[in-house]
Amino acid sequence: MAAPGTNARAPDVTITQRGAERLAKGHVWIYKSDVKTTPRTLANGSAVRVMDPGGRCLGVAHWSEKSQISLRLLSRLDEDPEALLRTRLSLAVALRKRLY
Repeated sequence: MAAPGTNARAPDVTITQRGAERLAKGHVWIYKSDVKTTPRTLANGSAVRVMDPGGRCLGVAHWSEKSQISLRLLSRLDEDPEALLRTRLSLAVALRKRLY
């Protein structure tokens, strides 16, 4: 996984201060009304870096332009989304092999 602050592959989505406060309280989603800026060419389902209004990365999320829940948090770290998914899938497969 990428070191914190080095995730160059995922585009940034900036959220409002209210959205950042919700994440700080433990929420794992961001409503469309709390999304401040997005890249113009952001594809539905893309993994993105969630940024607070001050430019600090709050984690990685999946983007949905059609849902009222626009961002669903995957991690509270600034991680490479592809590496994160590979790691989680590997752990899930290993657990399944042990159980079944």
